[in-house]
Amino acid sequence: MDVTFLDGTAKAFALSGGVSGVPAANALQFNINIAQADKPTGADVSCKQNGVTSHYGNHIDIATDSPAMAAAVTIGQDSGYTAVRDVELPALQTELESLASSELPLLSKSSMTALASWKDSLELLSPTAKTVAETILGAETAADNAGKFLRYYQDTITTTATQTRFKELLHTSGLTDSVDTQVVPAGSVIKVDIGNSGVAGGYCLKLYTNADGSLEARVPTAATVATECTGAAEEKWVIDARGAVHNGARPDLCLTSSKPSAPTACDVANVSQQWRYQADGHLTSVLSPAKSMDLNRSTRLPFLYGTDFGKQPAMDGPEHKHSARPSAAGRGIPQEAG
Repeated sequence: MDVTFLDGTAKAFALSGGVSGVPAANALQFNINIAQADKPTGADVSCKQNGVTSHYGNHIDIATDSPAMAAAVTIGQDSGYTAVRDVELPALQTELESLASSELPLLSKSSMTALASWKDSLELLSPTAKTVAETILGAETAADNAGKFLRYYQDTITTTATQTRFKELLHTSGLTDSVDTQVVPAGSVIKVDIGNSGVAGGYCLKLYTNADGSLEARVPTAATVATECTGAAEEKWVIDARGAVHNGARPDLCLTSSKPSAPTACDVANVSQQWRYQADGHLTSVLSPAKSMDLNRSTRLPFLYGTDFGKQPAMDGPEHKHSARPSAAGRGIPQEAG
C-alpha cells in the first residue's frame, strides 16, 4: 500500500499475501496503523507479480483535519478501574433514577452487569439511585438464597416440613407478604381462536412435550380438544408483575413474543418475554407494542400479528392480578393470577 503525506513524502507498506488458505484476490480488508500526527493524505493498493504492477480498488483520500483521538485510558493493576467506573456509573445512575417510582425496578442487562461490577461503590450514586440499587441487589440476594434452598432440599421439597421452611424463607427475605402467600398460583387458561374455532369458548393454549423432548405452546386439534382442555396444569398460565407469562406446569418457562411465541427459560432482562394484558383481552407484546398474540391456524401455534383493537381478540386470558412482592416477580417467580 502506497501512502502519501501532507509534506509531499510517500511511504510503501507491505501487505500480507493473504490469510492461510485464502487467495490474496479474495482479501476484503487491510488494516494499517499510521500516526495521525504524520498527516497521511491518501493511499493506493497495488500488487506486483511477474514484473507487472496492478492497481486494486479506487484511490483513498484521507482527511487531515479530523479531530484528535481521545487519549488512551490505562486501567487495571496500579491504575485501578476508576476510569471505567467514571464512565459506567453516570449511565447506571440515570437508569436507576428512572426506576425510582417503579413498583418493580428492572434494569437492562448491561446496567445489571454494571451494578454487579460497582456494587461496592454505591455511595457515589445519588440518594435516589442508591435506594433503587439497594432494592434490586436485595431482591437478587433473596432470590439467590431461595434458589440455593430449592437445590439443596430438592429431594424433600414435596414434604410439608420443607415447604413450610421455604415459605418462611421467602417471607423473611421480603419476597412474599406472608408465609401463607401462594408462591406458584394455579393460574388460568388462555383461550384461543374465540369465535372462529367452531369450539365453544375457543381452544386452550397448552404446553406440549414433543417426542424429541422439546417444548412448545400450541392448541389441540379439533378432534382432541374435548379431551385435552380439562384444566390441567399444562393448560394454565400466570402473568407476573413484570408481564411475563409462565406455564402452570413449568413456571420456569415464559412465553416469548416471537413467531411462534415459544416457551423459553424465564429471563428478567429479556423484554421479549414481557406482555401487557389489555382491558379488551388482547395480550400485547412490550417489545412490539403494535402486535398481539394470536393463532396461526395452519401450525396451531401462537404467533404475533398486528393488533386490531376494534376486533374481538382471538385469545382470552390469563387474568392479570398480582399481589406479592415485586422482587419475587423480578426473578421470574410468578405472582398470584387467575
